[in-house]
Amino acid sequence: MFNSSKDEFSDGIENVQKDGKHSKKKIKAEMQQADLKIKNAKAQEAELKLEQTRQKIQEAQTNIDGKFGSISEPRKSLSSYLRNQNKFEVSAIAILDRKAAILIKTCPTILSGLIVFHDYIANNVAGGSIITIILLIGLLASLILSIASIKPSNRGFDKIIKKQIKPFHPDKVENSFYTWEFDSFTDYEAAMQQVVRSQDLQLGNQIRASYILGKSNGIIAKYLDYAYNSFLISFLLAGLVFILSMYSII
Repeated sequence: MFNSSKDEFSDGIENVQKDGKHSKKKIKAEMQQADLKIKNAKAQEAELKLEQTRQKIQEAQTNIDGKFGSISEPRKSLSSYLRNQNKFEVSAIAILDRKAAILIKTCPTILSGLIVFHDYIANNVAGGSIITIILLIGLLASLILSIASIKPSNRGFDKIIKKQIKPFHPDKVENSFYTWEFDSFTDYEAAMQQVVRSQDLQLGNQIRASYILGKSNGIIAKYLDYAYNSFLISFLLAGLVFILSMYSII
C-alpha cells in the first residue's frame, strides 16, 4: 500500500511538471505571437508613412502652384503673415501721421516767432536778415510738405488701384476689401460672400490690400522725408550763416 501511494505521488509530480512545461511553452508561444503582431503593426505603419511620402512627392511634381496650391495645405502660415503685414502697414500710417503732426505744430510756432521778432533779429544778430529769410523759406517748405503728406488725395489709393491693380484684377470681387468701389451695399455683400467661400479670393484680396497700403505709405514717407530734410537744411544753413557772419566772412 505504501508503494502504491508512493507511485501515485510520483505520478502527480510528473503530471505537475508536464503541466508546468506545457504552460511555459504556451506562454512562450503567446509572447512570440505578440511580438509578431507588434512587428507587423510597425511594418504596416512604415508602409503607410512611405505611401504618404510618395503621395506628397507626386503632388509636388504635378502641382504647378507648389505646396500652397495643394488641397491638403490650408495655407495658414501665409494667411497669418498677411494679417500681420496688414497690421504693420496700418500702424505705419499712424506713425507717419504723428511725424507729420510734429512738423505741423513746430513750424508755425517758429515761423510766427521769426515774423514777430524779425526787426530785433535783423538788428541784433549777426546776419540776422539772411538767417530769417533762410528759416522762413525752409520752414515754410517743410510745413507745406508735411500738410501735403496727410492729405487724403495724396495717399494715392485711387491711382494705385487704377494703374497697378485694375489692369490685372478688374473684377470688383477681387478688390472687395475697398468698399468705395461698390455702388451699393448689396453688391458689396454679394462680393464678400464669394470671398468667404473662396480661399484664393481671401488671400488675393489680402495681398492686394497689403500692396496698396505699402505703396501709399511709401508716398507719404517721401513727402515727410523731404519735409524733414527741408527743416534740417534750413537750420543748418542758418547756423553756417551765423558763424560766417560772426567772423565777418560774409
